[in-house]
Formats: sequence, C-alpha cells, structure tokens
Amino acid sequence: MAYSNFTLETVLTTFQLEIVESADIFASIESVEPSPELIVALRKKVPVAAAINAEKGLTGMCDFLVSLSPMQSLLQTPVIALVEAKK
Repeated sequence: MAYSNFTLETVLTTFQLEIVESADIFASIESVEPSPELIVALRKKVPVAAAINAEKGLTGMCDFLVSLSPMQSLLQTPVIALVEAKK
C-alpha cells in the first residue's frame, strides 16, 4: 500500500503506534551559526523556490522534514524540507 493511502489515524491503529510529542532528541546539540556561504546561497535560492509553488502546477508530497518543533505530527517550524524531483 502506498504511503499516501495512510492517514495518521490509520497508521496509529494499523501498526499499534503511539505518538510521543516531547522526545526532544536534539536537546544536547549546541546551535551553530550558518556559514557565510550558506547564507548567500539561501538568499539567492529561497525566493526562487518560494515563487515556484503548487499554484504554478507542482504537486506531490515532501519526502522528509527535519524540525525543531516539539509537536511532530503537526510541524510549525520546519528547518529542512527534502523532496524528490521527477521529470
């Protein structure tokens, strides 16, 4: 069955899972400042990425999100979004 056929509720029931919202696995990791190169790259590329959105005909699902949000079932502060581009 495809991942897109599941909802959070069906996954919890089917696989007998439990949501743990406060795992805080990154609590002991110190923050680091982004490098000057990363800042330049983001300033250049983020406006382009933000301008090309689903309203422009792109559809699909994000493959991975890495976030500092304490609630993982509903992300409020995504840090990294990873998607696979086809065609």
